[in-house]
Amino acid sequence: MQNGNVINGTPNTSTSTANAVVVGSYGANGFANSVETATESGIYKGNIYL
Repeated sequence: MQNGNVINGTPNTSTSTANAVVVGSYGANGFANSVETATESGIYKGNIYL
């Protein structure tokens, strides 16, 4: 993953966020293949923290 920007709720502000953009190929479903359990499954293979 590479750094990217996340737009906050405040207009015209952004925060640099590490690991915000996934590098690599994207399938027809628009989800990065590198973070799917299987290509085109659409199922995230990492952990989601809420």
